[in-house]
Parts: sequence; structure tokens; C-alpha cells
Amino acid sequence: MVTTGKKITFEQYLTDGDRPDQRYELVRGDLVLMTPPIFQHIFITKFLERIFDAEIARLGLPWIALKAAGQRTEIDSSRLPDLCIVPMEAAEVLRYSPAIFKLPALVVAEIVSPGSIKDDCEDKLKEYQAIAVVEYWIIDPTRKDPRVTVCTLKNETYEQQVFRGSVPIISATFPELEVSVDQIMAAKL
Repeated sequence: MVTTGKKITFEQYLTDGDRPDQRYELVRGDLVLMTPPIFQHIFITKFLERIFDAEIARLGLPWIALKAAGQRTEIDSSRLPDLCIVPMEAAEVLRYSPAIFKLPALVVAEIVSPGSIKDDCEDKLKEYQAIAVVEYWIIDPTRKDPRVTVCTLKNETYEQQVFRGSVPIISATFPELEVSVDQIMAAKL
């Protein structure tokens, strides 16, 4: 984890425009540099955005799947999930503001990379659970047996269900969605 070494507030994070070529998350006041993704990561994110947008449109829901938006998780913390699903109204409210949601997203998806395992599977899980993100997908292509863990909020705690191979992923938010881990891992642009 590479940090700038200087503590800042959430408000400073929103207005700091000195790093246009790099992406940082704010973690308890520390700016944490995000490493560039590998292309499989980009392929998976694009695939998920497309299938979620298609399902949102099919159901006629007033939601949107976003790749570049942030999620505030604590007083001085803001994460940049690989994908989040939010009400369209919440995005419209932020139209001319930094794209960081203060209210919890409906769904957040993080794609694990070798350097982010603990962060995605432990730290972010706790943070998203604490702010009541209803569903958190952890897509892990780093294992010999790739998997997707769907964390569904029940009584303020995530219940986790792990999916592998061609078994359809079950989502409480999108109960009719038909996608498997194999399909996600084979994603192409």
C-alpha cells in the first residue's frame, strides 16, 4: 500500500485536483495510491457493467451501474469500487460535484487483484457492511478456482455465498440475473 504520508479530511479529498493521472482512495485520512488494473480486470468490469445495465433496463428500475464513482465509507474514508449500482436520482444530484456517493450504493462489486486480497475481502467488506451496502460482490480471478462471493446484508451483517464454475450466481438484488463465474472470467471487451 503506497500512501502520500500526509493525513487529509474527506472534504480535502473531494477538492484535491493535483493528481489527475493517478487514482487514490482515502483510507482513514491517508491517500492510498491505486495500482493500474490488468486487462482482465477491465474486461470483467465492463462485462458486469453491461449485464447489470441490461438487467436494470429490463426491470425498468431507476438505477445505474457506474465504473468510476466513489463510495464514502467512514468519516475520512472513500473507496473507489470497480463498479457500483446506485439510484439514478442520487447520480443526478451529484451531476456537478465529485462522483463520490455519501449514501450507500445498492450494490458494490470489487475485482480482486494479487495486491488487494486483504483489502477487498476484509477491509472493504467491513466498511461496506458498516454503511449498509445491501449487496457486495467480490470477484476473485486470482485463485486457481476463480470465484464470486456475494455478500447480502441481513440484520446488519453480511451473509456470504460463494459461487464457482458454471453454477448461476444468486443475487437478492437481481433474482432473475443469469450469469456464472465462468462467464465473468471469460469476459471480453
